Order: sequence, then structure tokens, then C-alpha cells
Amino acid sequence: MLGRFLQQFSGSGFFENPELYDLNKKFRETFDNQIRQAEIYNPWFTEEFVRYALNSIASSLEEIKLRKWLNAYPEIDKTDSNLKVSD
Repeated sequence: MLGRFLQQFSGSGFFENPELYDLNKKFRETFDNQIRQAEIYNPWFTEEFVRYALNSIASSLEEIKLRKWLNAYPEIDKTDSNLKVSD
């Protein structure tokens, strides 16, 4: 879901995914403002490049790509919903 949320911001503007209505209602305006304001705090983070980076991140978070990545680690029980990164 995170990838689909980020994908909405990756173009030259915002392209709403109707499936994410509730998420957008809660976070869209703030997130879009942060994208635009990033350049104020660091000129290297232009809106164009932030949106480009979000597109790359969003495409990395596609379910098929994540499953392929996880399949390289057969010792991970992928059915366990309580996976931890660390103790």
C-alpha cells in the first residue's frame, strides 16, 4: 500500500488513486506540502527530484518485487505477520 500511496506523488503533480481515498484524506495535503518545502531546507532536493525519487521508491515497493526479494531468504517464514527487524 505504501508503494501505491507514493506513486500518486511521483509525477508532475498529484494523481489520486481512488482505492486510497481514506489514506489520502488523512495524509495527502501534508505529504504534498513536504515535497514542495524540501527545497527550502535543502536546494538539492528540488520538487522534481523528490518526485523522481518517490517514483523509484514506489516501484521498489511493488508486491511482485518484494516477494522476489524475500524469496532469496527461504529461512524467513513469510506467513508470520509478527516479523521483527530486531529485538
